[in-house]
Amino acid sequence: MGKRLLKFLAISLSLFAVTVLLVATTVVAYPQLAVNDKTLPWVGTVLRTYNIPLTWSKASWSADSLSFLEKRITFSANDLCYLADKPYRRICAETAKTAITFHLWSRKLAIEYLEVPKAHATLEAGETTGPSEPTNPFALVQTLREQIRSIEWQHVTVGQLALLYTDGAMAVRLNAALEGVSNPRVLTLRTQGSIARNGKRSPLQATLTLSLPTEGQLSYALSGSWGLRRNTWNAETSGQIAADSLKGVLNADFKKPIQSLRQVQLRGCDYEWSAKDQRNHASFHCPDGALRIPSPVGAELTVTADVDMHPGSSEPLRAITQAHVAQFEKVVPLLEDTPWAVPAPLNQLSGAVKLTTQTQADAGYQNIRTTFEGASLLASKEQSLHFTTQGSFDLSTVNQNTKGMLTADVEFQETKLSLPRLDPVNMPRLFPDS
Repeated sequence: MGKRLLKFLAISLSLFAVTVLLVATTVVAYPQLAVNDKTLPWVGTVLRTYNIPLTWSKASWSADSLSFLEKRITFSANDLCYLADKPYRRICAETAKTAITFHLWSRKLAIEYLEVPKAHATLEAGETTGPSEPTNPFALVQTLREQIRSIEWQHVTVGQLALLYTDGAMAVRLNAALEGVSNPRVLTLRTQGSIARNGKRSPLQATLTLSLPTEGQLSYALSGSWGLRRNTWNAETSGQIAADSLKGVLNADFKKPIQSLRQVQLRGCDYEWSAKDQRNHASFHCPDGALRIPSPVGAELTVTADVDMHPGSSEPLRAITQAHVAQFEKVVPLLEDTPWAVPAPLNQLSGAVKLTTQTQADAGYQNIRTTFEGASLLASKEQSLHFTTQGSFDLSTVNQNTKGMLTADVEFQETKLSLPRLDPVNMPRLFPDS
């Protein structure tokens, strides 16, 4: 009796295994048996079970077999919405269509097409929970890059996406369009909208292009403008993002970046940002003539900056900057009628001026020390102002009270300045009225 029972169990288990294998093989060979409109309600039940807030008013999906191991799923939906609270997130598409293929053995995913003609999103900033541990700023970018690289696509389009982002003090409204092509692998995002802050609203538009090679670095190109007609920032930049670094070139045109300065241009300025072992390093270099203040006299300024950032260390910031004005006489006309107008008789001088600064900060940025060195080689036919200087500026903050101290040593090599002509009858006042 026992042997018959064991034999019966063995046969039953074998038949069950064969049945499961036949069903699985049938489903693999004919996926439309499992993926059809009759099984779609089960998907909604699974989403609700795992608290995934994805809903739709009408949807359909189907599947077909491209080969025994390669399958394709087609999905379309109306009023497709993702809704989440704390922080509030609402992303909805009026209609959405997609076709996705995947390989069962290699688990490779490819998007044949994704079409979202019109969508809108509302996002609110979440509550801050205090300072977090320093992290690699490229970790998110690298993760996103790897995820995108692992997915192939033929064509992706999001025709019109209306986005609203608020954090209480600022509101960003954007209309965006996304397009992706497969050869070459390029994603292009175009946006147009506005930024409102403190009752002021400024137009914004930008275009971002990402080139995604199958191997190696991710390339990007970004161009955009922000601000009103008389006070605009136009910029374009391109570069590469690797596992722990970012390198690029910046061109920019700032109209009235501050009240008294009409325009500033940057042409071909190199920048680099790297992060290794929680140590960030940033550098910015504008070669000769790259930083310009357009004017009839064509002033040019050379600026270089080298910044080391070490979050969490005793010296989280170290920065070195260098500025060189080759023709001081071309800067003087630009500063006329501004708070920084060069007074007489210095406004008659010409020549070069150099300044180098080095800045360090402590762990809490409560004490910031800047040391500087400078030199002047200014002169005119009857005047000269040749000197070198070095010193420091200390800025300390204690109990929200900020104090500064400046010390400087100046060594004059050759100084000869003309005094203004004086009228012996109407002498200038040396002291204010009492």
